[in-house]
Amino acid sequence: YTSLDFEMGFIDSFEDIMAMETGFLQYMLKMLEKEGIIGSVYPALISTTGNSTSVADSTRMGQEIAERLVSAGVNGVILTST
Repeated sequence: YTSLDFEMGFIDSFEDIMAMETGFLQYMLKMLEKEGIIGSVYPALISTTGNSTSVADSTRMGQEIAERLVSAGVNGVILTST
């Protein structure tokens, strides 16, 4: 288990938090890829909204995303929420 505790100040909006989280994860994964610890990083970031999305729509989107990733040979994902 590896954990990261991170604090931010002077935040203007939730987009500041999302940009920091996304940037850090991309940096970390590219470093692991460069060091040969993982094979490669999928070239796209996939994001959905959780606010007021129906369960049916969320289920459909999840299935579509999973099919896309499986067909591309992706065998691991990181799921985050803010």
